[in-house]
Amino acid sequence: MILAVDAGNTRVKVALVDSARVTELFALSTAVVFDDPRVFSRALDGCGSRLERLDGAAVCSVVPGFDRVIGPAIRRATGKSAFFVRHDSDLPFRLRLARPARVGADRLAAAAGAIAPRRADAIVVDIGTAITVDLIAGGEFRGGLIMAGPGLALRALGAYARRLPGIDAKAMAGGVPIRFDDTEPAMKLGARAAAVGAVLEGVRVLRRASRLSPAVFVTGGGARLVRDRLPRGWRQEPDLVAKGLYRLWRLNLRSGKKKP
Repeated sequence: MILAVDAGNTRVKVALVDSARVTELFALSTAVVFDDPRVFSRALDGCGSRLERLDGAAVCSVVPGFDRVIGPAIRRATGKSAFFVRHDSDLPFRLRLARPARVGADRLAAAAGAIAPRRADAIVVDIGTAITVDLIAGGEFRGGLIMAGPGLALRALGAYARRLPGIDAKAMAGGVPIRFDDTEPAMKLGARAAAVGAVLEGVRVLRRASRLSPAVFVTGGGARLVRDRLPRGWRQEPDLVAKGLYRLWRLNLRSGKKKP
């Protein structure tokens, strides 16, 4: 079992993962943790005996310099050095990208969670601060589309359209009713509609470009806002990144790139 840490632009999500299950521990604001790493340390300390039998820790982060913030905290709390996913880690696919060093570690982890030993093709949709729609084809990670997520779209409207209010993405946590007779509900409904359209078009573009129709995996904190508007055959995988972190940790442990 490992400690899996997914450090995104908005939240740091922490879970215990083994080959059979994912157990969520806690989630914190990324900005808060970056400003005061002690918040992360205290949250780890609060897990108590649940961290005593860990085999290791794996982290994917899209925040520059975050490894220096949480790496020492993980070491103190678990006695393990964290494995950080990077483009030059051992991966269960090849990278076919113009600049591999720029790909987000979260995208690699999600792709690793989707690709199984007998599955060489997949499309991975991750809906968070950004929406990414990535293609893995023939055992190659080929990149994909990057778009604004629902929360970011709302914040941008509030920031740049002077007559529109700023709306926190948390306001959509309870769902988005079909109501468009006032500004705020119209913005929320529009943000969801834009996200649904972006995802559907992103998948269509990748399928057409690759001439494949692989399984589609949907993950990310914003997925719940749109899942009932997506095709039923698409696989809803809320723990895809955590599962991918576990797979990458094991793969790099076997290759010798990561010591236990």
